[in-house]
Amino acid sequence: MNHIVSEFAQLARTEGVELDVEETIAYLKALALKVGSHYPSMHQDLANRRLTEIDFLNGTVARESEAKGLEAPYCQMITQLIHAKEDVLGISK
Repeated sequence: MNHIVSEFAQLARTEGVELDVEETIAYLKALALKVGSHYPSMHQDLANRRLTEIDFLNGTVARESEAKGLEAPYCQMITQLIHAKEDVLGISK
């Protein structure tokens, strides 16, 4: 989570937005404890053989980072892994 949030923060800085990585991670952990056990929307999409929103989340960070000469290997990897899962399930665009 730290690497992914850091990549989001790095890209946000190029747009003049300051995203505090530690504060964001603390918020996400507290939210997970509050929400408890559940299946996130991306899991539900895969379970129901629907395209996920990965291209609009981590995929955007990966693409925009690359366009700005930055690296976002974790966002790129998670995007590729989710696309691989979609492919295995026969989910097409």
